[in-house]
Amino acid sequence: MAAWNEVDDKCLVADDFQDVRKEVGTLTGLWDGVAVCLGLTRDSVREIELKYRGDPLRCLDEVIEGWLNQNYNYGKFGLPSWRGLVSAVADGSGGKNSALAKKIAEKHKKSPSGLSNNTPSAVIIKSGGFVGKKAVLNDLARVAHKWHPLGLQLGVEGHDLDKIRGDGNEAQNCLSKMLSNWLSNNDDAKREDLVDMLRSNAICEQQLARRLMNSKDIPGGSRLTSAHLPKLVTFLDPVASKWEDIGIQLDIETGTLESLKPAGNDADKALPKMLTKVENGYPPRTVRDLYSALSSAPVGEKVLAETLLKKYTDQGKEYLFKPENDDEQSKH
Repeated sequence: MAAWNEVDDKCLVADDFQDVRKEVGTLTGLWDGVAVCLGLTRDSVREIELKYRGDPLRCLDEVIEGWLNQNYNYGKFGLPSWRGLVSAVADGSGGKNSALAKKIAEKHKKSPSGLSNNTPSAVIIKSGGFVGKKAVLNDLARVAHKWHPLGLQLGVEGHDLDKIRGDGNEAQNCLSKMLSNWLSNNDDAKREDLVDMLRSNAICEQQLARRLMNSKDIPGGSRLTSAHLPKLVTFLDPVASKWEDIGIQLDIETGTLESLKPAGNDADKALPKMLTKVENGYPPRTVRDLYSALSSAPVGEKVLAETLLKKYTDQGKEYLFKPENDDEQSKH
């Protein structure tokens, strides 16, 4: 089997469903074990089984879809990739199918340039060119408020992102003001509205949604009031950086959300700090990595992803930032 570090580790997205389905279609009878190995929770597995009454074909499809849409703890299990799939298939719970794992690993090895083998054939990237931090910052300016999920998708450690967010509390303040506005102007604000918001494609926080459903501090079925605000802010603090998207999902008017933004938006300060972490990280991130990150469910910017992929590849760019020289890379 191909060496572990030779298997393609580029992030897979929803559009890769058919390719993944083709590789693991023989594991329908082991769909629940595969699901657990891919990072889905036992509760998720039970929900899928009940939803499809144990139909193994439909259950496996739901598992693949959930995995590609990152409806699991990807911070712990890693982003969807061929490397992750090989690991799941080779695991005992996933069938311990070493022959299939070997087949997938050999078929989906990294290309010599380090780019994903499933990069669209029409995209030709000249080796060595890099975009540069200033250009990347400019192109990502309109999605600066998504710096936190984008950073996770680009491989920045969660604790490093927390430090960046800890440099200021604007996101938490905006979240609090936005929720206060929602509670004050919504006579029928309920916990179920927040659950639906967290489950939406724009927010995509399935685990947090399940925790909220089981929360005893935030009651379900009855109206939420300003008295619940402190607990709501505390509960949603992990996604405070998404406060604007949360507001949109809760039907708060765009003008109102704009008025909540502080002068010198915190996101505008956080984005360059996050990109510095990416720039200093290893391995060097490529244009394709940015495409996968922007296309991912937590970020949800497929149009921008495709626009920047075409723009950068037309310019002959391969990397986001100037890679270290070979002597420096050999130290890693």
